[in-house]
Amino acid sequence: MFALKDVIIKESAPKELLLEKHCDFLQQFQQKKNEFEYIFAEPFRMSGVFWCLAALDIGNSLDKVNAKDVIEFVLSCQHSNGGFSSSVDNDPHLLHTLSAVQILTLYNCTNLMNIDGVVEYVKKLQQEDGSFAGDEWGEIDSRFSFCAVATLSLLNRLNDIDVRKAVGFVLKCRNFDGGFGTRPGSESHAGQVYCCVGVLAMTKHLNTIDVDQLAWWLAERQCKSGGLNGRPEKLPDVCYSWWVLASLKILGRHEWIDKIGGREYNGITKFDCTFPYIADVNKYEKIIKIGQGTFGEVFKARDRKTGKIVALKKILMENEKEGFPITAIREIRILQKVRHQNVTELLEVCRSKASSYNRGRSTFYLVFAFCEHDLAGLLSNVHVKFSLGEIKEAANVLITKSGVLKLADFGLARPLNKQNPRYTNRVVTLWYRPPELLLGDRKYTTAIDIWGAGCIMAEMWTRSPIMQASGNTEQHQIMLISQLCGSITPTVWPGVEHLPLFHMLKLPVDQKRRVKERLKPYIRDAQALDLIDALLTLDPTKRIDADRALNHQFFWQDPMPVPLHRMLSQHTTSMFEYLAPVRRRGGVQNNAPVQPTSHMRMESYQDRIIENCNKGTGYYAVSFLGWITLREG
Repeated sequence: MFALKDVIIKESAPKELLLEKHCDFLQQFQQKKNEFEYIFAEPFRMSGVFWCLAALDIGNSLDKVNAKDVIEFVLSCQHSNGGFSSSVDNDPHLLHTLSAVQILTLYNCTNLMNIDGVVEYVKKLQQEDGSFAGDEWGEIDSRFSFCAVATLSLLNRLNDIDVRKAVGFVLKCRNFDGGFGTRPGSESHAGQVYCCVGVLAMTKHLNTIDVDQLAWWLAERQCKSGGLNGRPEKLPDVCYSWWVLASLKILGRHEWIDKIGGREYNGITKFDCTFPYIADVNKYEKIIKIGQGTFGEVFKARDRKTGKIVALKKILMENEKEGFPITAIREIRILQKVRHQNVTELLEVCRSKASSYNRGRSTFYLVFAFCEHDLAGLLSNVHVKFSLGEIKEAANVLITKSGVLKLADFGLARPLNKQNPRYTNRVVTLWYRPPELLLGDRKYTTAIDIWGAGCIMAEMWTRSPIMQASGNTEQHQIMLISQLCGSITPTVWPGVEHLPLFHMLKLPVDQKRRVKERLKPYIRDAQALDLIDALLTLDPTKRIDADRALNHQFFWQDPMPVPLHRMLSQHTTSMFEYLAPVRRRGGVQNNAPVQPTSHMRMESYQDRIIENCNKGTGYYAVSFLGWITLREG
């Protein structure tokens, strides 16, 4: 929502920045020392000089003023106690001390002043609670905390004050709306926000605040004219264009503000968008709902302008009070970093407009390149050098009609930490969860993906999960694993007794390993059985890795796999459309089709493809595995 109070920009207002005229205007103040304006500005002259010089420097016109005169003026204002005053014969103040240090830094001559004196002056102004007074008689204000920290930061002497207490005082000035005030309990204001954010940034404590909540408060300062105000229900002012935009820049959220509207207001098309630079999802036409999971819904859609087919993943905000889902944030961050032919491509993030229908909140969508098929019931396995993809289910592995595999759903992916890994162990769909996770291991490796690969590869022949726990409990799952792969003991798996849940779960005893025996009625190929047996090794340190799996004899014996593009290119209907109900007139069919109840339809669809290949189900699996399994690194 935009602020109600606003200004009207006249048609005669400049449409671009008159930079040269502005620089000429600023430099003239150095020559008008006998005029009323110059004398009247004496109480804040030092800061005024810095503001002018900073603007000239931005305009590449710093040489328009006499640097020698400026430096001499600044040095003449330093007092015996180390502080600087606004002008000669005035009392020193923390604000003007910062301005003086900034000016000398601009000219790269801080060595000309008494640096130790400045540091001692600033130190004496710090109070017991960590706050700073403006001068020895002055009031306490979060702005002076910024002046102190900025001054010492420029001089590389930040550790000369009590940084911990300084940060503590600033955090006490934070309000329930995310903003900051002059003192604890004071109203949030854009100027104070800039100062407090600056302190936290310079002291490396930005992680202590809710950045998105604060950025939202700042974004709400923009009016329809493009200008920004300092607090709710106030008129916009150019000075707040600086305070707000600078704060958002520090927070990494500056694109939440409409830049065009801001330029228009500051004198350089009006704006009606809650989230600037995030496209409206209405640019896409939803065709059909193709899936649904814990973290969102997926639609097949068409770009209304280009006709390009995409996949829209709707982000579910069930616990919206907790903010934007962490799984979605992780997925966006990882996909922005990962560019690989076998990883689904994130095209952009879109949102729907807020309305009464969605309780005044926008709904967000991730836009992906569309893939025609997934591997529900087929194999998934990945190793990316810097990211651990935790397998949830085979439906997270997609395949294009030309046979290119694409991995999807990185909501539970985490960066690999080789120094001291401690990951969440309640990951991976229960039926595919390896024993180390069930026993509470938090230092697991990519071996968990190998286990999932073994489970799903076996499904290609059995046509159903091989360890489907009806009770959906870890205890039942560990029982099924023991019945198939044998009892879990320190003899079979050295060190397993040290895992957190080893003595808490009831582990079946005297169970023999029956992987080959149980799967032999479905899988006649001895090499396939041998590979699956190796993939389903209980001890993760002995489990076959991706390199050895790729080189297993199963992949190199005749008959060789048929290229995927030959098998899939002749099928113009995607798997999702084949499984989905008929689309109702006037809208998108809202029933997610890819569910266990659709298993027979899935088999029918697979058979339509397999019947065109003479190598049978086993070699259909081989062809997929050859495309999917990626070497580490």
